[in-house]
Amino acid sequence: MCILQLCVLLAQVERERSVLLVQTFKQLNTQYSRRMNGTGCPLVVHRVKVTFRDEPGEGSGVARSFYTAFSQAVLSAERLPNLEPALVGSKSLQYSTCASSLRSVVAAGQRCGPL
Repeated sequence: MCILQLCVLLAQVERERSVLLVQTFKQLNTQYSRRMNGTGCPLVVHRVKVTFRDEPGEGSGVARSFYTAFSQAVLSAERLPNLEPALVGSKSLQYSTCASSLRSVVAAGQRCGPL
């Protein structure tokens, strides 16, 4: 069993919904791809550090603001943006399938439990 913790840095994140989603998924896909190619362990994140473009500040308050913005963007009734630019590595078919499934769930009006 692999237990590796890491810190993910999301720098200069945009607050605009579609850009926020693509940037976040791309960064997480990049981290996941690196982890799977290196150790084969799943991505386990101990801490997320976030900074927003053109906004001062960092720390737990900014991270909480990011979690709120990201969850609202995912749960919005608006269509998800094209997530193709967020694909990374050789697992792109899986990511594409996952993105299609997520679009289907949102389009059907279904919701998962609390994030």
